[in-house]
Amino acid sequence: QESRISQSLKPFGIGQIRLNGEGLRWIDPRTRKILAERFYLEGFVEQEGAQIPWRIDFARAIREGA
Repeated sequence: QESRISQSLKPFGIGQIRLNGEGLRWIDPRTRKILAERFYLEGFVEQEGAQIPWRIDFARAIREGA
């Protein structure tokens, strides 16, 4: 998947992209519904010889009836 993303970005001067991520979900054992989740995705983009780091953090709580 990473190599396909890198290939499609070459026209924009981006030579390579690296991805790394991890996530967690909290589930109610009684109802088996998701209560909350959190994940991050990070990596770097190589553009014109420089490596530009980036990171996305995402978290959400799920309320019943919301």
